[in-house]
Amino acid sequence: LPQNLPFAEELTVAEVLGVAPVIAALDAVESGDVSEEHFTTIGDDWDIEERTSAQLDRLGLGHLSLDRSLATLSGGQIVSLGLAAQLLRRPDVLLL
Repeated sequence: LPQNLPFAEELTVAEVLGVAPVIAALDAVESGDVSEEHFTTIGDDWDIEERTSAQLDRLGLGHLSLDRSLATLSGGQIVSLGLAAQLLRRPDVLLL
C-alpha cells in the first residue's frame, strides 16, 4: 500500500474500491438485463456489496456511501479507502 495515494478527487468511493463495474453489472442483472458481459464482470462477486459494506465498517468508514466523491473525504479516509481496496482483493499477503 503506497503512502501517497494518487486518486483523482472526482472519483467515487466505489471507483476507488474497484467495485463500481461489478455493482453496475449487478444492478443491470437485477433489472432484467442478462447479458453475458454482466455475468463475466460479476464473476464470483455476487456478494460484493455485502463484502464492501463489511470492509468499510471494519475500517470505521461504514458511514460512507459508495457514490460519495473523494473530494469530500479527509486524507486519512482516503488512505483507509486505499487499504479497503486492497483488502477487498483478498490478498494472500499485504505489505503496509
